[in-house]
Amino acid sequence: MRVFIGYDEREDEAARVCALSLLRVTRGELRPEFLDVKRLQQRGLLTRIRDERGTQDYDLVSNRTYSTRFNVSRFLVPIICTSRAALFVDCDTVFVR
Repeated sequence: MRVFIGYDEREDEAARVCALSLLRVTRGELRPEFLDVKRLQQRGLLTRIRDERGTQDYDLVSNRTYSTRFNVSRFLVPIICTSRAALFVDCDTVFVR
């Protein structure tokens, strides 16, 4: 199984805690992968038009603000991971036993 964590550089510490908690709970069997919007755009996987207005991101397609920078990246998980099970979590998730 692949585990994807929504990544927002403004919440870097939360994302790292999430990743570390996954590694600890699974004893390293599952490796987290960050869904970083900027990297996804550079790879041509995320082409949705957005605008940064101060500290808030704005979606020009839906004419709405984003709740997080990774809110649309979660929909790429089925495209990125076509061959096996996958899980997407927000960066403020903590895995426990």
